[in-house]
Amino acid sequence: MNGGITLHRFQVRAAQQIANRYLLLEGDPRRPMEHRGWSTPFYQSLSALTGAGKTPILADAVEQIRSTMAPNRQPLVLWISKAKAVVDQTYANLETGGKYSHLVGPFTVDYLANMTPEAIEDGSTAAIFLSTVGAINRSESARSGLNVHKKGDDDGDVAPWEALIARTVASGARRPLLVVYDEGHNLTEPQANLLLELEPDALLVAGATLRPLDLGRLGRIVDRLRDSEWVDDAPPDDKTTIRRCLKTTVSSKAVVDAELVKQQVVIGASMSIMDTMIDEMLVAMDRTKRKAAELGAGFEPKAIYVRLIPLSQVKL
Repeated sequence: MNGGITLHRFQVRAAQQIANRYLLLEGDPRRPMEHRGWSTPFYQSLSALTGAGKTPILADAVEQIRSTMAPNRQPLVLWISKAKAVVDQTYANLETGGKYSHLVGPFTVDYLANMTPEAIEDGSTAAIFLSTVGAINRSESARSGLNVHKKGDDDGDVAPWEALIARTVASGARRPLLVVYDEGHNLTEPQANLLLELEPDALLVAGATLRPLDLGRLGRIVDRLRDSEWVDDAPPDDKTTIRRCLKTTVSSKAVVDAELVKQQVVIGASMSIMDTMIDEMLVAMDRTKRKAAELGAGFEPKAIYVRLIPLSQVKL
């Protein structure tokens, strides 16, 4: 495992469900089409409690899907989230040496800002590119530090967004594209429409509380899958990993039993200068970490600083 984490059984099962369902649609001769060059994409929502390990589940599922693809047509993965902090954390976990890197071993991992034409044309190397939603939104691209819709200075340059749509290798074949949207409760109709411009082969949306599947064009795609005998969710007692379902649900009980949910929260209140309070909190946090290690507690303490503003200072 190269020093990486070992997935819990419920995480392995969820990743297998996603991968098996992708293959079920991929091999279906009755798979609907969006147009002659683009089959209706695979859609799967991953519903799981915060702390259930959605990132390793998705990473394992993406790798399982990759392993079924031709060596010269390895997939591209666009992994996005609304928050930059989430994107940076995911990058740190997936890059070489990260705690989930062993789950995506064959993939190169980089930010979308660093994507090159060569990376797209090299169909022998699977690649994950991470980005915030703001970096791909046309209305926000000027402020994002990356304009994926803008061509370069050379006449032959193609905008990164157009290159992702084409994603052709030297032979002219089109590479598979998987889109992973983390923190899926933030997905809006304009964002979904923008992502569907890429004509992805799969769209995986993960979150604790997900929106109903009625987001315009995405809703119509989901309806086409329903017309092809796909259902929203499996029965609670379902044991198969291959059923035609649009949703993978992680058992909350399994997450709690695995002790991945915070079971004890200690709240301390203080009235002092912010810098002083944070310094005191860091000292207490360091002391708690050392004590947990000495006792073999089996968990790493975490701390959250919350600044409370008097109601009188709130502008309505």
